[in-house]
Amino acid sequence: MKRLVSLFLISFTFSLPAYSKPDVKVKLENQKIILKDNKEIYESADKAQPGDTLVYRIVLTNVGDSEARKLQPVGNIPEGTTYIKEKYLYEALFSLDGKTFDKEPKIKVREGNKEVLKPATPDMYKKIKWLIDKPLKPNQTLVISYKVKLK
Repeated sequence: MKRLVSLFLISFTFSLPAYSKPDVKVKLENQKIILKDNKEIYESADKAQPGDTLVYRIVLTNVGDSEARKLQPVGNIPEGTTYIKEKYLYEALFSLDGKTFDKEPKIKVREGNKEVLKPATPDMYKKIKWLIDKPLKPNQTLVISYKVKLK
């Protein structure tokens, strides 16, 4: 009986899957966009001036050994900038307070004697969050970018 228990424990140990986990590294980059000959050219954002457009890139790399799922990267929309609306491959949500996110955030506006909800304008956005529905495989990189204009 002792031998049977030992064999069972050995076979059970070998049948367990190896423990693996995703490990997603995040890097943020930003550059100034210049239009030259109808092409976007990128240069350092160090000397950006009001009216310039900046592109922010969130670079996600899975350096782990299993898929990373349900990623929700968040990008800041810095004070003194206005978010430039774009279409994305993934669902994008926006925040006015940095905590709650919505597809189309609303603000309360007084009209006469009552308050009504109206869509917020992109210059009110503080953060943007993407809902990534595809897994990020090991050694795979995903780059998400968004643009803002300096006020």
